[in-house]
Amino acid sequence: MTSPGHPSAQTPIAGLVDLALTAPVFAELAQRAAARPAELALVGPASAQLYATCALARGGPLLVVTATGREADDLTAELRGVFGDAAALFPSWETLPHERLSPGVDTVGARLMLLRRLAHPDDPGLGPPLRVVVTTVRSLLQPM
Repeated sequence: MTSPGHPSAQTPIAGLVDLALTAPVFAELAQRAAARPAELALVGPASAQLYATCALARGGPLLVVTATGREADDLTAELRGVFGDAAALFPSWETLPHERLSPGVDTVGARLMLLRRLAHPDDPGLGPPLRVVVTTVRSLLQPM
């Protein structure tokens, strides 16, 4: 068995990622991302996004922003199949801005834990260093 965050023989998609990275188009994408990370935009079908995201994540933490919560959940699940606990979802508040309700304790805890993991990647008590963080536009714009 491998440690969390590392692909194992039980995650069949992990082998596909390595195979996809041998394709020239993905290798070029990874090189371009490393050279100019702020200038790269990822657009394409969902099936290709997983492999491109994985290629980009090889260089360090990557923030992936999706349009909807369902897309974020689905992509996080796919990425966890490859990266294990090194892929995480940054959840959005369940409340609307005009509501006088406080966000759920579990959501507050998940957001704070993710931020702590990003701030302290070498702390083994927090899990493996994050390689991919998935979130929605809405949660990215919400106050901490």
